Amino acid sequence: MSMSGCLSRPATTFLTLIAVCLPAHARLCMAPEQTDLRSMIEKAPVIFRGRQAGWLPKPADQVYSYHNVRMRVVRAFRGSLGAEVVVKFPSMNYPSNPGRLLMFTGGREWLVFANPERDSLHLSYDSCYSALPVAPVMAEGDSGTVAERLEADFLAGLRHADPKEREFSVHRLGGLRSLQAFAALRAVLAEGSPRERFWAADALLSDGQEGQLRPHAIDALAEGLIDPDPPHRATSFRAMQRYAGTQECQQSDPPADLDWQVSQCLAAWKGRRGGR
Repeated sequence: MSMSGCLSRPATTFLTLIAVCLPAHARLCMAPEQTDLRSMIEKAPVIFRGRQAGWLPKPADQVYSYHNVRMRVVRAFRGSLGAEVVVKFPSMNYPSNPGRLLMFTGGREWLVFANPERDSLHLSYDSCYSALPVAPVMAEGDSGTVAERLEADFLAGLRHADPKEREFSVHRLGGLRSLQAFAALRAVLAEGSPRERFWAADALLSDGQEGQLRPHAIDALAEGLIDPDPPHRATSFRAMQRYAGTQECQQSDPPADLDWQVSQCLAAWKGRRGGR
């Protein structure tokens, strides 16, 4: 079947997606919050947001180990989709994730990028993260380019009451790298929660968009050094290595205890900022 034929199937037909994605803890890909959405929006023939609607049994004739999950389409941005699609993705049998990827847990909304191949759809293989969490908030109206519609949804997500959901919108706006997205991230840097401020700072600094806010952006990264979550403290330390410009925030050789390095980095930055 041709690409156009695949995308124009009736709404009653389920579409099969093959998700080529690894869990974040596998450390084989960049972190999903750092995903650059621009090329994915440009290339993916199918883009939609959806929710898990249930799991399907594995077909008996399936050669490889795959799982199949039904997803309810919440909003289609590109491609002709029915009310539901079937997402097919390889099993990743890690001890902390036996058999199923955490990316399709129930109740969450996901932004999915896919391309058709023969008579099925495959998640975009140019990124390990073709299914990304998004805040369950959508903008009113549904006009404009795909990038503009996604941007409107992400901006609307910043108004969600749950800071974790707002954090997803900060991630996605950082991935868009548009002028309006950067403006919104500067506002988050001034008024957001510590985690929101951290990711807004990371996105602004990575694109050189912080301007005169650079000291405040580094402050937001430094806040992460006292976060109660050890993985986030490690992420903050790596960000300080990239942007803080202090010797104490560089990886020691040989590597020392991470908590000790974090404390040294934080003390050095406070010293440069007058003890603040």
